[in-house]
Amino acid sequence: MKKTMIIRRKYWLSVLLLISSLVATAQDINVRVTVRIDRLRAISHDACNGKMDFKGNITIYQTKKSFPVLEGNDIRPAWVLSTHCVQKRIHISIGIWDDDDAICGGGDDAVIVNPSGAQTLSIQLDPKDLGTKTTTVIGKKVSGKEQAEMTYTTIIEAL
Repeated sequence: MKKTMIIRRKYWLSVLLLISSLVATAQDINVRVTVRIDRLRAISHDACNGKMDFKGNITIYQTKKSFPVLEGNDIRPAWVLSTHCVQKRIHISIGIWDDDDAICGGGDDAVIVNPSGAQTLSIQLDPKDLGTKTTTVIGKKVSGKEQAEMTYTTIIEAL
């Protein structure tokens, strides 16, 4: 009987230690996240006037910011969004468009900067990976869509 109680105690102690370690590793981490679009370089050509009219937006978790039109085939927009995050994973999305006025038919053309060919670039970061990282991506050629190369920087800072 005593031996059984000792085994049960060891079992429950092991279970409690396992649960507490899982809870500790799954906790949200308090950080400041910054995303900056450093460069946009057109790979395809705008059919209307030969120059892209880039505009975009960045979303970090639920914080979204839109950016105005900048004309040119190779621009350094320095579009920045910075926000406080308390998450297990940091979810970022970046969308880029070519703005067309009424002369060019109106509407906005999707500019593919995602290597998978998707309209938006989705990024998942670990909040424990503190520091600065600069990445360049080239959008996959998709029929009927504009295509660009984008360089962006992510910064994760502990709070």
